[in-house]
Amino acid sequence: MCLISCSSKKQIVYFNDFDKYTEKDINSPSLLNAKKTYNIQEGDILKIDVNTTIPEAALIYNKLKLNGNILNRELLILEGYKVDKEMMINYPVLGKINVEDLSINQLEKMMEKRLLEEGHLTNPTVKISRLNSKVTVLGEVSRPGTYSYLDETINIFQALGYAGDLTINGKRKDIILIREEDGISKMHKIKINQ
Repeated sequence: MCLISCSSKKQIVYFNDFDKYTEKDINSPSLLNAKKTYNIQEGDILKIDVNTTIPEAALIYNKLKLNGNILNRELLILEGYKVDKEMMINYPVLGKINVEDLSINQLEKMMEKRLLEEGHLTNPTVKISRLNSKVTVLGEVSRPGTYSYLDETINIFQALGYAGDLTINGKRKDIILIREEDGISKMHKIKINQ
């Protein structure tokens, strides 16, 4: 009896020559198409939590604080702050806030500064999450589909992880990544088994 395999172990193992990379190389554009800072875009839905040393003082700045009950994602999205066509969000007490060309981290710092300087709160901490982040993984994966995530960015391996990884037949040399960059859909070819 003769056994024949279509794929060798070398073809399906990620980072075959891992020992030749340094920490800097692993984050380089050639290997993972390095993460860029994500700027807030029209249509994003933001969850904004404001805290301070006196929790009661921050209550009017927070939606849906239901005594520690866990809220489902759909309810959070319905109650989130949607970025409108003018790149604004309407936030309690502070009013309209322009978020154009801001990252989530920059918006957090700007809101903390305003809350402090305008005398609303002492020592405020603002935490913002984007609620409608999604990635769609199609092709030879265990569970193709669209997956939501809360991280500011994810890499190709996290996306494949959501989809249950590539099957044994999945190509690891010609993965096509399509993403929107500055309002334009761009395609990138990725090879993940060097």
